[in-house]
Amino acid sequence: MSAFNEYVKKAVFYSKENPEQLAAVLEGLASPENLTANIAIPAVEVANNTALNTVKATLPTKITAVTSKGIPFEATVTWGSTTTPTYAPTTAGDYVLEGTLSGLPAYVTNTGSKKATVTITIKEA
Repeated sequence: MSAFNEYVKKAVFYSKENPEQLAAVLEGLASPENLTANIAIPAVEVANNTALNTVKATLPTKITAVTSKGIPFEATVTWGSTTTPTYAPTTAGDYVLEGTLSGLPAYVTNTGSKKATVTITIKEA
């Protein structure tokens, strides 16, 4: 779908549901909004000794976020293979996993290579 068709589709929706968002969508035609921060998805809690690949299999590959102008958008996430700190399946604690964003709509740019992030909490054994 072309960027113009995407805007028209959103404009029709917002004109019925939320006129303020319609104005923001139309404004986006002239000046796309750049992501300025990582997009955090809700944290997940897993049992002790859960492999990272098992956790990753439960994470979304598509996320919905909202621009600072209030315009919702969807993006594809490709989750990485390392966490901060380094994932240790038998060590309780919090681990942050990042994912690369792609498939952004034409009215959202990512010149700073912002990421999707999720905190994985491993429970005590």
